[in-house]
Amino acid sequence: MNARTTGVMQALRNSHGPSWLVSFSLVREQHSAGPTRVISVTAGNGDIFEAIMMGADEPWIITYPQGQDRFYGTEPEVRAHIRQLILYGATAKVAP
Repeated sequence: MNARTTGVMQALRNSHGPSWLVSFSLVREQHSAGPTRVISVTAGNGDIFEAIMMGADEPWIITYPQGQDRFYGTEPEVRAHIRQLILYGATAKVAP
């Protein structure tokens, strides 16, 4: 806080505090072809199935208690696939 140099990072540190600077990163976020989309479905037993699509040309990554699956398709199709995973478990996974 007592440095005598000038610069953008010092100004940010001085205005936001040193703890903010510790958590700051210069890593740029990856911009995909489309927005991130998330679907979350809770099964009857409380298990949570979450599907995330990072971009328009990317597959849905479905995460659930027994593992993960990748799925290409529309939102209604991925919801139907999640229902199959809930009913049949790993046997409903899409082959890589």
